[in-house]
Amino acid sequence: MRKLFIISIVPFLIQCSAASIDTEKEKPIMLYGNNVVVLSDLSNRVMKPKSVADTTIIFNVLNDLKPLIKRSMERNTSDCFKFYSVNQYSIDRIKNPSIDFKFDLDMSGFENREKDRSDYLFERTEGRTYRKDLDKVKLSIQAVYEYNQGSKLLPADLWYYLDKEFDNTVIDTTHLEKMDRAHIYVKKKLNKIILLTDGYIEAGRYGNDKTMVDKQNPNRTKFLSSSLIARFRREFNRSDYPSMEQFFEESGYGLIPLDNELLSEVELLVLEMDDRSIVNGVTTVSPTDREVIMLFWKKWLTESGVKPENLHMYSTFKDQKEMKQVVDDFLGI
Repeated sequence: MRKLFIISIVPFLIQCSAASIDTEKEKPIMLYGNNVVVLSDLSNRVMKPKSVADTTIIFNVLNDLKPLIKRSMERNTSDCFKFYSVNQYSIDRIKNPSIDFKFDLDMSGFENREKDRSDYLFERTEGRTYRKDLDKVKLSIQAVYEYNQGSKLLPADLWYYLDKEFDNTVIDTTHLEKMDRAHIYVKKKLNKIILLTDGYIEAGRYGNDKTMVDKQNPNRTKFLSSSLIARFRREFNRSDYPSMEQFFEESGYGLIPLDNELLSEVELLVLEMDDRSIVNGVTTVSPTDREVIMLFWKKWLTESGVKPENLHMYSTFKDQKEMKQVVDDFLGI
């Protein structure tokens, strides 16, 4: 009888062991790389002097990429940096044969080529290196800003861009699965988007195009202009509502949500939001433009699919130290 018990339990133990391995395989191990994107609103906002220039912010991002890349190398994943303008023509129209324009740093080309990747990153080769590519990207971005400050500025339809043009060429939603006897490994990118904008959404056509306004509710629009903000402020101050937030919710004001499911895939940092209602450092109205903009933007982006915990918005920085702290925290450095 004792021998029969021993013989019977062996298949049971084998079955449990196999089930344990299968259970582990059902829980994939996530290996994250980074897709860092700087999206710039190259409109009239670039003309206004700021305590921290756009290029300073962007170059800080570029200078701090290497720690991220090294960390991803340890996980055998890859990182990517890309720069885009909301109005792509503000880049395409630049004619400068002396500049070999480059707006990305992509490590994915070194997948499974550890030695080549290491030589490129740590400049152990006479050919193409990370430092050379980094300098080329900086030169290209600097040229874009200099040209658009000195030439006729173009409008930037941010609502349309995020709704129609913010696609898989900008963000990376692909994932790669690998498995061994015990585990499933999934490689995926964290899409970290840094949007440089003053918060005013003023495409050149917003004043005359009826499609920019909700037919059922004229307080819901695809633009956020100074005049719209002034109208909202005026109506709130004349109302009996105890708070701007309550008036905002009950009056039906707001930006029309975007129809782009990819927004649920991003972590979004909005920087350089301006306030035209502040003159020479003095607040001239209440609530200020910035307070109204923040209110509109938060509801707009969360209704459009950005997860609340992945949305961060800041106004202009007082100095480079503050900027670096905010940007580095967002990048996870």
